Amino acid sequence: MIGPCLPLTDLQACRVGYIREFNLTESHMRRIAPMGLSKGCLVRIVRNSGRRALIIKAMHTYLAISRTVAQNILIEVAP
Repeated sequence: MIGPCLPLTDLQACRVGYIREFNLTESHMRRIAPMGLSKGCLVRIVRNSGRRALIIKAMHTYLAISRTVAQNILIEVAP
């Protein structure tokens, strides 16, 4: 069962969730895919402060994601 989805930017540090949808341009998707981010991928927010890029952890790797891109990645928050 899929719960409500939120933009990645709405999650606070230490929250965990699953990627459910990408609302990105083809150009952004070509950049995201090689990082290993895909639908169903479990991600943890490491840092989400101010206007800076978000730091996330996905598949044992830390990644910096711009706020513009993060706003268009929808997450289902894990219980």
